[in-house]
Amino acid sequence: MFFFEIPLPKNIPGLLCWWVLPTSIVLMLAFPHIDSPFTGDQALYAYGGQSILNGELIYRDFVDIKHPGVHYYYALALLLFSAFATPEVSVHLLELVIWICFGLFVQQVLKNRLLYPALAALAPLALGGAYYATVGPGGLSQIEALPGPIICIGAWLACGGTRKVESGVARSLLAGVVLAGVVVFHGHMIAVAIVIMVIAGLRHGNLAALISGFAACIAAIALLFVFAGGWAGLWDVYITYPFAAGDEVPAEPGGLMRVRWNISGYLYDFGPWVLLASFSVARFPKLLKDTFALQHLLWGIVALLTMLLETRTSWPFHFLYFIVPVGVLAVYGADALASFFGRTGRFVAVGAGLAALLAAVLTQWVHLADQHQAVTEVNARIHSETEFLRQADSMQGPVYVFGSPVYLKESGRRQALPRNGWGWEVALASHWNKLSEQLRDARPAYVYVSKHYDSLILNNAPDVMELLVNDYEQSSVNAHGKWYSLSR
Repeated sequence: MFFFEIPLPKNIPGLLCWWVLPTSIVLMLAFPHIDSPFTGDQALYAYGGQSILNGELIYRDFVDIKHPGVHYYYALALLLFSAFATPEVSVHLLELVIWICFGLFVQQVLKNRLLYPALAALAPLALGGAYYATVGPGGLSQIEALPGPIICIGAWLACGGTRKVESGVARSLLAGVVLAGVVVFHGHMIAVAIVIMVIAGLRHGNLAALISGFAACIAAIALLFVFAGGWAGLWDVYITYPFAAGDEVPAEPGGLMRVRWNISGYLYDFGPWVLLASFSVARFPKLLKDTFALQHLLWGIVALLTMLLETRTSWPFHFLYFIVPVGVLAVYGADALASFFGRTGRFVAVGAGLAALLAAVLTQWVHLADQHQAVTEVNARIHSETEFLRQADSMQGPVYVFGSPVYLKESGRRQALPRNGWGWEVALASHWNKLSEQLRDARPAYVYVSKHYDSLILNNAPDVMELLVNDYEQSSVNAHGKWYSLSR
């Protein structure tokens, strides 16, 4: 019947509308975010990225408990755009380029998998559009969202170009290499990569090639760190720390209640897209036959189970894991919804997608300006508090910040120790035991202690406070913390 054969646009105006209109909406939604100021996490990643560009090696010269992909991503953004843009704009520009290109990629992938191919035009809206309509300044360029496009591209490579195309050996090896990227960005999501490879491998008989590509990429990265001298730090972050943290690092208050609260917040933000994605299950037999769709369904389930097991810490931006699987399934859901309404189905489906986007805009964008202003005011205050460090008569040399990396960014100074001062509340005893000696050896010109870190330092490394009292003097005190300067 006619309504089961909705063709893609054939003329140039139609194609431009299919490609350009959804992308233009994403650009419009992204525009207010481009100059969004950094919060603490982003300032830390930008510092790590600049350190890499300066020739330093992560986990040897710069130490963070986060996995390396995010720091190399920020390094790439700074390399590409910092010649003519601020670090903030550079990072957000790269992210925008990725979401635009990825939305067009998924659009092309889905057009051969849908009953109504023209509905693939919704892909940019369900991915980049949903992201920019919902995320606030603190959620931009976080590690939870960055691996999504990598996993999706790896899933597509693993299962073949369409439902009828098998994946050859070369393509399967490449899929394994691409899926290894999730471990570089966020090792906890390795279960997602494994499930995607297993599903594709069992269906298409290419599991050995997938695993070989995956293992080869991981081995190559490990060897690079061995030869560069960063293997010990890499092992500590991926192996030692996760196992030791369960015993040594206190869980954040709330546990499962905190996770449930964040799930409620996620459904408030992305509920319309989740609802649209749920319609894909209405065509469950067809969903099971489409390996690409099934991979995304299992991706969402495995990611949720992984998060439930990680009840020691849960933040709203952790739910950015689901941007891609929910977005892709939302397009499948729109396709299923269209099939229920006959000739008018495609209009109903497009309307549902636009309504989901509009709902996110109405519920979230009213707060976006306030969030942007709040972060801007905090950063302006920190800039003012660090003004003395930029004066010509200030003591020269690196500093150390126990607190937000925004202080380090605004100071314009280098960090005195390899381990950053943002995550001491989740540090191991072995890290605390070395801190006093490292500070004595480094003798930073200034040390900042946020008010939230006073008791933490006293409880875990009292000799550090003794060092500050004996070798430093308080140079600046306010309601947020204290700056100590090295006694001359």
